[in-house]
Amino acid sequence: MDIAVALVLSWYIIGIALALAAYFILPLPLEYRQALVIVFLAPVASANPPFTAQMGSDFGLASAINSVSIIASIVLITTALVIML
Repeated sequence: MDIAVALVLSWYIIGIALALAAYFILPLPLEYRQALVIVFLAPVASANPPFTAQMGSDFGLASAINSVSIIASIVLITTALVIML
């Protein structure tokens, strides 16, 4: 795995920390906290690969990051929903 892919996926550690903080610390109704958890675990924007290609950067790397982040988000969001519900 490329170092850039691993670096972007390491942001999910921050997302998990923010999701836990939002769920357990914020004084909001349960529905709002659950929505924030899903937002913090969402994948990288799908508009990134075309924008990267337009800017002349590594389109393949941007596509790989996008694909891996979608899979990681599906696993994390599903796990969070099973735990929360």
